Amino acid sequence: VSLRTTAIVLAATVVALLLWLGYRSVRPPTPGPLDNDVAESLGIQRRVGEDFTYGLPVVINKGDEPAVLERIEPVDPTPGLRVIDTRMNGSERKYFYFASGKWPDPERFTDLHPVAGFVVHPESVEGWERGAELIFVLRADSPGRYKFKAVAVEYRVGSREHRAILDVGLGVCVTKGRKMPNRRCNKPPTDLDTSRES
Repeated sequence: VSLRTTAIVLAATVVALLLWLGYRSVRPPTPGPLDNDVAESLGIQRRVGEDFTYGLPVVINKGDEPAVLERIEPVDPTPGLRVIDTRMNGSERKYFYFASGKWPDPERFTDLHPVAGFVVHPESVEGWERGAELIFVLRADSPGRYKFKAVAVEYRVGSREHRAILDVGLGVCVTKGRKMPNRRCNKPPTDLDTSRES
Protein backbone atom coordinates (compact mmCIF):
# COMPACT_ATOMS: atom_id res chain seq x y z
CA VAL A 1 0.00 0.00 0.00
CA SER A 2 1.45 3.35 -1.03
CA LEU A 3 1.88 6.30 1.32
CA ARG A 4 -0.54 8.29 -0.83
CA THR A 5 -3.27 5.64 -0.48
CA THR A 6 -2.70 5.44 3.28
CA ALA A 7 -2.91 9.24 3.57
CA ILE A 8 -6.18 9.30 1.59
CA VAL A 9 -7.72 6.58 3.77
CA LEU A 10 -6.65 8.39 6.96
CA ALA A 11 -7.99 11.72 5.69
CA ALA A 12 -11.33 10.13 4.75
CA THR A 13 -11.56 8.51 8.19
CA VAL A 14 -10.87 11.83 9.93
CA VAL A 15 -13.47 13.64 7.81
CA ALA A 16 -16.06 10.93 8.51
CA LEU A 17 -15.34 11.13 12.24
CA LEU A 18 -15.63 14.92 12.28
CA LEU A 19 -18.90 14.78 10.36
CA TRP A 20 -20.24 12.16 12.78
CA LEU A 21 -19.24 14.21 15.83
CA GLY A 22 -20.77 17.31 14.28
CA TYR A 23 -23.97 15.39 13.57
CA ARG A 24 -24.11 14.23 17.18
CA SER A 25 -23.76 17.78 18.47
CA VAL A 26 -26.44 19.31 16.24
CA ARG A 27 -28.73 16.32 15.74
CA PRO A 28 -32.28 17.46 16.44
CA PRO A 29 -34.50 15.82 19.04
CA THR A 30 -36.62 12.87 17.96
CA PRO A 31 -40.10 11.90 19.12
CA GLY A 32 -39.70 9.57 22.06
CA PRO A 33 -41.06 8.83 25.53
CA LEU A 34 -38.40 10.48 27.71
CA ASP A 35 -39.35 13.97 28.86
CA ASN A 36 -39.27 16.35 31.77
CA ASP A 37 -42.21 18.40 32.96
CA VAL A 38 -40.54 21.80 33.35
CA ALA A 39 -38.13 24.18 31.65
CA GLU A 40 -35.91 25.82 34.25
CA SER A 41 -32.34 26.87 34.95
CA LEU A 42 -29.95 27.32 37.83
CA GLY A 43 -27.38 30.02 38.66
CA ILE A 44 -24.53 29.20 41.08
CA GLN A 45 -20.99 30.14 42.06
CA ARG A 46 -18.11 27.66 42.23
CA ARG A 47 -14.35 27.86 42.67
CA VAL A 48 -11.64 27.24 40.10
CA GLY A 49 -10.69 23.55 39.93
CA GLU A 50 -13.59 22.41 42.09
CA ASP A 51 -15.56 19.34 41.03
CA PHE A 52 -19.26 20.07 41.45
CA THR A 53 -22.52 18.46 40.49
CA TYR A 54 -25.44 19.58 38.39
CA GLY A 55 -28.52 17.46 39.04
CA LEU A 56 -31.48 19.63 38.07
CA PRO A 57 -32.56 17.52 35.05
CA VAL A 58 -34.97 14.65 35.68
CA VAL A 59 -36.34 12.36 32.95
CA ILE A 60 -39.67 10.56 33.14
CA ASN A 61 -40.66 7.81 30.74
CA LYS A 62 -44.10 8.75 29.39
CA GLY A 63 -44.27 5.69 27.12
CA ASP A 64 -45.14 2.04 27.54
CA GLU A 65 -41.69 0.48 27.00
CA PRO A 66 -38.40 0.76 28.90
CA ALA A 67 -35.88 3.30 27.61
CA VAL A 68 -32.20 2.27 27.66
CA LEU A 69 -29.82 5.21 28.01
CA GLU A 70 -26.67 5.56 25.96
CA ARG A 71 -25.32 9.03 26.75
CA ILE A 72 -26.13 12.35 28.41
CA GLU A 73 -24.37 15.65 27.73
CA PRO A 74 -24.78 19.42 28.01
CA VAL A 75 -25.80 21.08 24.76
CA ASP A 76 -23.22 23.64 23.54
CA PRO A 77 -21.57 24.41 26.89
CA THR A 78 -19.21 27.37 27.19
CA PRO A 79 -15.67 26.23 26.27
CA GLY A 80 -13.67 25.46 29.41
CA LEU A 81 -16.57 23.90 31.32
CA ARG A 82 -15.48 20.28 31.51
CA VAL A 83 -17.68 17.22 32.06
CA ILE A 84 -15.70 15.03 34.45
CA ASP A 85 -18.32 12.30 34.86
CA THR A 86 -21.99 11.54 34.27
CA ARG A 87 -24.25 9.29 36.33
CA MET A 88 -27.90 8.45 36.83
CA ASN A 89 -29.61 8.71 40.21
CA GLY A 90 -32.29 6.05 40.00
CA SER A 91 -35.86 5.59 41.16
CA GLU A 92 -34.82 4.71 44.73
CA ARG A 93 -33.01 8.01 45.29
CA LYS A 94 -33.70 9.98 48.45
CA TYR A 95 -34.41 13.35 46.80
CA PHE A 96 -36.37 14.04 43.63
CA TYR A 97 -33.33 16.06 42.56
CA PHE A 98 -30.45 17.87 44.19
CA ALA A 99 -29.61 20.83 41.97
CA SER A 100 -25.91 21.26 42.74
CA GLY A 101 -23.36 20.25 45.34
CA LYS A 102 -19.94 18.73 45.89
CA TRP A 103 -18.78 15.44 44.43
CA PRO A 104 -18.98 12.77 45.66
CA ASP A 105 -21.91 13.13 48.08
CA PRO A 106 -23.45 9.78 49.11
CA GLU A 107 -25.87 11.56 51.45
CA ARG A 108 -27.62 13.31 48.56
CA PHE A 109 -27.02 10.93 45.66
CA THR A 110 -28.25 7.64 47.02
CA ASP A 111 -29.01 5.44 43.98
CA LEU A 112 -26.15 6.07 41.53
CA HIS A 113 -25.63 4.11 38.31
CA PRO A 114 -23.55 4.43 35.13
CA VAL A 115 -25.41 6.15 32.30
CA ALA A 116 -24.76 3.64 29.51
CA GLY A 117 -27.25 0.80 29.80
CA PHE A 118 -29.34 2.42 32.54
CA VAL A 119 -33.02 1.56 32.10
CA VAL A 120 -35.72 4.18 32.70
CA HIS A 121 -38.95 2.28 33.14
CA PRO A 122 -42.34 3.76 32.22
CA GLU A 123 -43.93 5.97 34.88
CA SER A 124 -46.80 3.46 35.00
CA VAL A 125 -44.39 0.93 36.59
CA GLU A 126 -44.58 1.04 40.38
CA GLY A 127 -41.76 3.13 41.83
CA TRP A 128 -40.96 4.93 38.56
CA GLU A 129 -43.39 7.84 38.88
CA ARG A 130 -40.43 10.12 39.73
CA GLY A 131 -38.29 8.94 36.81
CA ALA A 132 -34.52 9.30 37.17
CA GLU A 133 -32.16 12.20 37.88
CA LEU A 134 -29.31 13.08 35.52
CA ILE A 135 -26.04 13.85 37.33
CA PHE A 136 -23.26 15.84 35.67
CA VAL A 137 -19.92 16.25 37.45
CA LEU A 138 -18.38 19.48 36.14
CA ARG A 139 -15.23 21.56 36.56
CA ALA A 140 -13.73 24.77 35.18
CA ASP A 141 -10.03 25.46 35.61
CA SER A 142 -10.16 29.19 34.83
CA PRO A 143 -12.28 31.99 36.32
CA GLY A 144 -15.26 33.16 34.29
CA ARG A 145 -18.93 32.68 33.52
CA TYR A 146 -19.90 29.38 31.98
CA LYS A 147 -23.28 28.15 30.86
CA PHE A 148 -25.42 25.80 28.82
CA LYS A 149 -29.14 26.05 28.20
CA ALA A 150 -30.12 22.42 27.73
CA VAL A 151 -28.98 18.83 28.11
CA ALA A 152 -29.27 15.99 25.60
CA VAL A 153 -30.25 12.42 26.39
CA GLU A 154 -29.50 9.71 23.83
CA TYR A 155 -31.36 6.44 24.33
CA ARG A 156 -33.02 3.45 22.70
CA VAL A 157 -36.52 2.03 22.92
CA GLY A 158 -36.31 -1.43 21.39
CA SER A 159 -34.39 -0.95 18.13
CA ARG A 160 -35.34 2.73 17.78
CA GLU A 161 -32.76 5.41 18.66
CA HIS A 162 -33.88 8.70 20.19
CA ARG A 163 -32.40 12.00 21.31
CA ALA A 164 -34.26 14.13 23.85
CA ILE A 165 -33.37 17.76 24.50
CA LEU A 166 -34.31 18.91 28.00
CA ASP A 167 -34.62 22.69 28.44
CA VAL A 168 -32.84 22.67 31.79
CA GLY A 169 -29.90 25.07 31.95
CA LEU A 170 -26.98 26.10 34.13
CA GLY A 171 -25.11 29.35 34.63
CA VAL A 172 -22.02 29.10 36.85
CA CYS A 173 -19.65 31.85 37.93
CA VAL A 174 -16.24 30.32 38.59
CA THR A 175 -13.96 32.39 40.81
CA LYS A 176 -10.62 32.03 42.57
CA GLY A 177 -12.09 33.07 45.91
CA ARG A 178 -15.38 33.67 47.65
CA LYS A 179 -15.93 37.16 46.29
CA MET A 180 -18.35 37.48 43.36
CA PRO A 181 -16.85 39.62 40.57
CA ASN A 182 -20.26 41.14 39.88
CA ARG A 183 -23.89 40.47 40.74
CA ARG A 184 -24.79 39.26 37.25
CA CYS A 185 -22.05 36.64 37.02
CA ASN A 186 -23.91 33.72 38.56
CA LYS A 187 -27.29 34.39 36.95
CA PRO A 188 -29.02 31.39 35.40
CA PRO A 189 -29.52 31.37 31.63
CA THR A 190 -32.63 33.45 31.00
CA ASP A 191 -33.45 32.08 27.56
CA LEU A 192 -33.89 28.32 27.44
CA ASP A 193 -34.20 28.30 23.66
CA THR A 194 -30.85 26.79 22.62
CA SER A 195 -30.95 28.51 19.24
CA ARG A 196 -30.37 31.96 20.77
CA GLU A 197 -27.86 33.50 23.13
CA SER A 198 -29.02 35.17 26.33
